[in-house]
Amino acid sequence: MNALLACLLLMIPDAWPTAQLQRLDGQSLSFRSVANDRTTVVIYVSPECPVSNGYIPVLKKMTSENFGKDITWIVVYPQALGRDKVTTHSKDYQLPGTAYHDANGDLARQLAVSMVPEVVVLTKEGNVAYRGRIDDRYTKRGGSAREPRQHDLKEALVAVQAGKSPAKSYIQPIGCPLPTIEKESASENKSGVTYSKNVVKVLQDRCIGCHRPGGVGPFALTDYESAKSWAPDLVALTQSGQMPPWKAVAGHGDFMNDRRMSDVEKKVLSDWLAADCPKGDEKDLPAKRIFSDAWAHGTPDVIIQPSESYTVTASGEDEYRCFVLPTNFDEDKYISGFEVQPGNKKVVHHVLLFIDTTGVSEKLDAADPGPGYSTVAGFPGFIPSGGLGGWAPGNTGRLMPEGTARLLPKGARIVMQVHYHKTGKTEVDQSKVGFYYSKVPVKRGVFDVLVLPLRARFGGLNIPAGEKSYESKSALTLADDYYFYSTTPHMHLIGRDMKVVATLPDGTKKPLIYVNDWDFNWQESYRYKEPIALPKGTRLDMVAHFDNSATNPNNPNDPPKRIVWGEQTTDEMCIAFFEVSFQREAKSPEELGPPSPGFMIRQQLNVPQKK
Repeated sequence: MNALLACLLLMIPDAWPTAQLQRLDGQSLSFRSVANDRTTVVIYVSPECPVSNGYIPVLKKMTSENFGKDITWIVVYPQALGRDKVTTHSKDYQLPGTAYHDANGDLARQLAVSMVPEVVVLTKEGNVAYRGRIDDRYTKRGGSAREPRQHDLKEALVAVQAGKSPAKSYIQPIGCPLPTIEKESASENKSGVTYSKNVVKVLQDRCIGCHRPGGVGPFALTDYESAKSWAPDLVALTQSGQMPPWKAVAGHGDFMNDRRMSDVEKKVLSDWLAADCPKGDEKDLPAKRIFSDAWAHGTPDVIIQPSESYTVTASGEDEYRCFVLPTNFDEDKYISGFEVQPGNKKVVHHVLLFIDTTGVSEKLDAADPGPGYSTVAGFPGFIPSGGLGGWAPGNTGRLMPEGTARLLPKGARIVMQVHYHKTGKTEVDQSKVGFYYSKVPVKRGVFDVLVLPLRARFGGLNIPAGEKSYESKSALTLADDYYFYSTTPHMHLIGRDMKVVATLPDGTKKPLIYVNDWDFNWQESYRYKEPIALPKGTRLDMVAHFDNSATNPNNPNDPPKRIVWGEQTTDEMCIAFFEVSFQREAKSPEELGPPSPGFMIRQQLNVPQKK
């Protein structure tokens, strides 16, 4: 009887994958021997995917908890990654479990893995019980982490350890396409598009400012092999408009820092992918684009940075840290431009600069342990005396039109807000900013005009729970002739869109800004190519919408709660900042500073100005 049972068991197909894995020292092992007939979790990771790196601290924590008991954890690097890159990443991030290289891609094919990070849970018999995401802390590519609401991997492991099937066997993961080594295809290249002749120029113009060695992008796109491996992602993200990151809608302002990719450029990438990414003749390659870490406009007149570096933790939600930078000038200065040099490009997402003449920022700094203080995106925790603008990856420093500058009063403090995103390991940053003084006499002083709702409650926001399209309107009538130089829209997590239109006294309408897909993580200043002249009596109308429903993945509350105006991330704001000057030239140094608060308040309330 025992012999018969043994024969029957031998006839049952083995459920375990038959793939071979390579240890990081090069030794080849069968997957079955690595799994060791236990409940097994396979985790595909890649050093080039920020979402994958973001999950490493989560996985470390899970392996140290009860979920690490009687479970084999296997970290697998995809086929297309070289051993040097894999070994360095494994050492830097101190991965949980044992790391292996799927050198032939066999395991990924057998387990049907298509993304990183993606997990596969196998039973003791080798059957796939669950495949997909780890949890729902990321809702989209390019978004920051949040507190998870569903713990899919943990729930799957609890079920499998109890001898049950998970409630769901597959949940679509969010991350990056699994990098693989594709075989050459004989697809016909009807478009004639090749990497050397067409694609590399698009990448140079639109991508490699960030996606280059030492750049802020998580992977490089500076050679054929890297571009080919990321080709599906290039097409998907550019067609959707998610990359290059740019939120302003075309036709609503003409901006000098526009990063939008044209339809022609998008078609080049899609045609190239459809033709299986032909390389083309190397003779067609343009000259390499050279990048420099030097200051774009020469050595600044003054360079300021925090007195000490800031440590960014490995995991958690994005941070918005404000650093107070005393100027210690013994006289007023006229700033015509600035540049930001991020200290650690891996973690610095963007930077905004504010002016504080009240000293409030120093009190906020003193009340918060560590360098700087924490606040919400786009707001320094106080009403600033003015703003200098911002920096985002791919942007160089900017200079104001000649004879135009912003007054930086003697004794003022510059508050540098840095948006940090997490890389999966501890990082250190000490960014700096360089300022350029006006080299010619200043004729027009630059200051800020704010368009915001002012009603019963300050800010005029009272967004009911569950409201999917709450509308906020506000208006401002200009009490003088202005030049408009830039705009910075600002909302928090549940903001959806914002539009500002100027109506001139003769009825002519001029769009100033329209963001139809607001993203809290991509706030920046939009600088007009040419100053916009708006005469006295021009009315600025702002319309914005907010989604406080349960279907909004960015909603900080689960279930939704009523949200009002406030400084916390979970509160809301609705402000359109405009960098402006009077059209008339100043007759005295006193006229180069910002107008009195009374003038600005009366203008905001549309109260007639005294003649």
